[in-house]
Amino acid sequence: MINDVKLSASELTEIINGTLEGGDVTVCEVSTNSKEISNDGYCFFAIKGEKYDGADYIEEAISNGAKIVVTQSKRRYPVSVIYVNDTVKALGLLACSRAKALRVIGVTGSYGKTSVKDMIISVMKEKYRVCGTEQNHNNEIGVPITLLSAQHADFCVVEMGMRALGEIEWLAYISKPELSVITSCGTAHIERLGSAENIFKAKTEILKHTKTACVLPCQTSFIELDCNGLKKILVGESGECFSEEISRNEGQVSFKINGQDLTVNSIFEHNAKNAAFAYAVGKYYGLSYSEIREGLKKWKSCENRGEVLNYRGVTVINDCYNASYESMISAISSLPDLAKKSGRIAVLLGDMLELGSEGERLHLSVGACCREKKIDMLFAVGRYAKQYIEGNGGGEELQYGEIREAVFNALKPGDVLLVKASHAMNFEKIINDMREK
Repeated sequence: MINDVKLSASELTEIINGTLEGGDVTVCEVSTNSKEISNDGYCFFAIKGEKYDGADYIEEAISNGAKIVVTQSKRRYPVSVIYVNDTVKALGLLACSRAKALRVIGVTGSYGKTSVKDMIISVMKEKYRVCGTEQNHNNEIGVPITLLSAQHADFCVVEMGMRALGEIEWLAYISKPELSVITSCGTAHIERLGSAENIFKAKTEILKHTKTACVLPCQTSFIELDCNGLKKILVGESGECFSEEISRNEGQVSFKINGQDLTVNSIFEHNAKNAAFAYAVGKYYGLSYSEIREGLKKWKSCENRGEVLNYRGVTVINDCYNASYESMISAISSLPDLAKKSGRIAVLLGDMLELGSEGERLHLSVGACCREKKIDMLFAVGRYAKQYIEGNGGGEELQYGEIREAVFNALKPGDVLLVKASHAMNFEKIINDMREK
């Protein structure tokens, strides 16, 4: 439930370009969940998605206190109804109207965007009231909900994901970032977008509605990019912020940026590079070195993102939330020095999705990375299991139901296991099964 909205039905109708039938009642809450209960009444957005239609739950919402319903369904209901052509767009327009007074920091990228978003929040909290995207609510529904929930913050840090051209532009339009961050431009979604050029075009859509500044990676395409008057801050070697002298010790990564000593709680060295984006944002907004240092120290990675677990004496690195080619290479490259003297390194890998015609080649390349880094054991699941194994020059292909027993019968105390795959592979079920057992 989103509180402190306080809109009349007529005001809301004008904002979202709808047609009102019923009384001009006023509500102070908005929800997309029909199970929310309110004694004072709320506005229920009956979101029509790919897999479900919120119109099927309007009666439940009304019974739980909804006084206004926003819907694409042309049926009549015993409350005030605002009819629209697109409920998702309507929710975005409402968020846009409410976000005008917000200072928004937008974050997107092919990989690293969630970690960078969370690091920025952690850093900025040292000086400001800050909120931001929770979990993976980075789409055309999650971003409006984030914006509508942010009325009492100095800054709202909004993560923006996408599956097609135009999606980030819409999210940037409704949020109007003061500053935008693009963490990377890689192979993720190449199946949908068709080319690296289109991926770059999609990521840079965020800049079309950015007000003052952008933080970009030191890649040729970004270095040469005309940012239409925005202040451009480059992160990476030869940029204004660059992580160097990176080392790991006891679950921490230590590094320097501009000669200053910093640490993050992580086993992955790539989080030192992610931290450089948060450092750049903090410096732009006037934070001191000590404030940035403390903010980075307090950052914690999300569940299923580099989480370290122990199972039967085996150290399990749970990084199964998602996997792009670049993040897979980075995670595997961080493994070799993690095992104890007598331990071995193993990987349990599932498919990287939405790679299109590049799928076989990139899975072979990940397997080759395992061979190069001298990974002791490779277990592979999914459509591209054979490519992982071929690239590595060996490994074991597993079916889903036999994973846990096969993997842990092969491992012994002191070994290290990385578990990583695209989110749709549902590897978190494997992790949860381990926890239960």
